[in-house]
Amino acid sequence: MKLATPEEGEMLLALPASVKEFAEKFNMSEEEAEKKLNDLKWKGVAMFLKKKGQYAFIRNAGQFHDTALQAAWNHLDEPIRGEILEIFEWHRQETIEKLAKIEPKPKEAPPPGPHFRVIPIREAVKDDIEMLHYEDIVTTLKNATDFCVVNCPCSMYRVEQGLCDKPLEICMQFTPGAVIYAEEEKVGRRITLEEALEIQRRAGEAGLVPTVFGGDKLGLVCNCCGDCCSNISVQVQSGYPLVEKSRYQSFVDQELCNGCQICVERCYFKAIDMVKVPGTRILKASIDAEKCHGCGACVVKCPTEALTLKVVRPKEHIPLIEMAHLQP
Repeated sequence: MKLATPEEGEMLLALPASVKEFAEKFNMSEEEAEKKLNDLKWKGVAMFLKKKGQYAFIRNAGQFHDTALQAAWNHLDEPIRGEILEIFEWHRQETIEKLAKIEPKPKEAPPPGPHFRVIPIREAVKDDIEMLHYEDIVTTLKNATDFCVVNCPCSMYRVEQGLCDKPLEICMQFTPGAVIYAEEEKVGRRITLEEALEIQRRAGEAGLVPTVFGGDKLGLVCNCCGDCCSNISVQVQSGYPLVEKSRYQSFVDQELCNGCQICVERCYFKAIDMVKVPGTRILKASIDAEKCHGCGACVVKCPTEALTLKVVRPKEHIPLIEMAHLQP
């Protein structure tokens, strides 16, 4: 009822449709039909598919999360704006509670398919380690032709409430259709390659975890705050695996570790503990291989270079499939 009335819900279920088809279906003029469809698009529950000349209902739950939140965030004069942001935050907390009760829990994220997976922060990977082009965000960006950046929908509520101090304008898309959509709907802005690379560098500095959707065909990168992300935070707090690991894992040279605990603070997956090591009075970092997702957030800020990323999974770990989400 917040985003659509029962009558509008019926209209959404009639999509996809052109303005003419929609007008005929609901006995209205084409002007009235276009106004109604644009109103639904403005709320983030529908989108216009330019190539097909049709309006479509946002049926994918993940995409609905993003489009509805982006719409609410950018429409400052919308009376229920705050309620929409709060509802999605409430849903995240409810999901954590529900998944926490599921026993036994799977040991791994869902089987290979179009879902979120971690890729390493580029600065954490040494140059002598070969990277696949679809796990190397720098190579991916350099091979793209269009770029836009949007505010992270998962972080909107917590940033606005002062609960998170991480960068907000941090998630990027690099398919032509997505860039056009972001510009036309005023939910993002077009950027240059240089700006995209700088955003990615800044995200790594902040300890945000780069995640992508799909296999070898990438169209976006989300730089996720582990306290806000609808996938990472839910996984860590509920114990239910939702995010696929990268091919990498962090390793620690305890002789070089000075016990500063920066890595512990930066690890959203809670994969690092400080342990007693024979022959020294200070606690040293220890990596839990089961929990480590190979993002490298710990590596880039280790002052003694005691932490490194190493490849522990074959290239077959990443499925060779295209993105399954709807592109405008």
